[in-house]
Amino acid sequence: MRVVVGVTWLLVAPLGVVPAREARRPVMVSSAAQVARARGAEEASVIRYLVRTEAWNGSAYWEGAARATSLEAVDDVPMLGARLGFGFPFLSWSREVAFVNANGAVLFEPTPPCGPFFGSEGGCGLDSGWHSLVAVMTADLDPSNSSSARVWAGNVTASGPFAVRYENVSVFGAGRRAEGATAGARLHGDGRVEIFHERVESGLAAAERVVVGIRLANESGNATVALTPAQAARAALWNTTVAGAYAGSRPRDAGRVAACPVSEEWCFAPEEEGATALFLGTPFFGCAGELEAFRFFGAVVDAAGDELAASAPCLEARRDRLAGLRCEFGVEVAPLLVEEGRAVEIRYAAPRGDLDG
Repeated sequence: MRVVVGVTWLLVAPLGVVPAREARRPVMVSSAAQVARARGAEEASVIRYLVRTEAWNGSAYWEGAARATSLEAVDDVPMLGARLGFGFPFLSWSREVAFVNANGAVLFEPTPPCGPFFGSEGGCGLDSGWHSLVAVMTADLDPSNSSSARVWAGNVTASGPFAVRYENVSVFGAGRRAEGATAGARLHGDGRVEIFHERVESGLAAAERVVVGIRLANESGNATVALTPAQAARAALWNTTVAGAYAGSRPRDAGRVAACPVSEEWCFAPEEEGATALFLGTPFFGCAGELEAFRFFGAVVDAAGDELAASAPCLEARRDRLAGLRCEFGVEVAPLLVEEGRAVEIRYAAPRGDLDG
């Protein structure tokens, strides 16, 4: 993935199926038929997360979720297991059940990391076992500090999304208090994650051992998730050695973090003979709900990378079993792709209002 003049792009090439890790440029595929032949339906493709942080207007995100009283009077365990009601694609698997933890994390395995104990330092901390999770505002939280602490979890509607909310929680050892931090998240069936920070108490905002975002499997990351250099560097912001698609700034009041996954396997096809639009398809596209934030564009380029035609902002589209984008170029596209070496780039503009910097 390259960044030039504030615009980032993925690349879709016209011929052959080339794994991203073997290509000189990030993403290279050709037609829907070739993609279907090249990989089985169960094979996980490499994805990357697009992550942004923005100011948030405080709109309701958790209505429909049920009160999880079992988490309100505990420090670390037990965890609350909940059926999602849909398949949530996360780190190579479609997850059917989530486990909500009192420490501001949503996990997908029933056993708590390191057993029943969590500490900001020592034998079971953020670097020793708290992997493969959605970090809402993951720290050594203790809901039992306050009689007004509340935890909510459940589907907003019967078919999703799944929402969690931690209300009036504070870090372990902070003493009993009437008011703490309030944060939550929504998990969507396309793999998209929204994290909401309603109120962040000063002690938690300044805490060194807190993380926000998608936390990968271990220190080296996950084979199915590609991180940009900037994303890989963000682990240092959160004082952790574990790789992840983290938010680019510390928690703040009235903030929203969005993380949406995009496959690195794409294909393209003109809509019909003489068409001026291309369908850009992929087995997995989790950013359809964030097109206002991440504006995608298509561009036809020659072998030297010079632009031959550019599209208007692309719209969400589906064809057969593929999700993706429909990009209108205003000129007939097929003749531009005849010569060897020409390709289609999928670009997305740097989102406006992104607080990550």
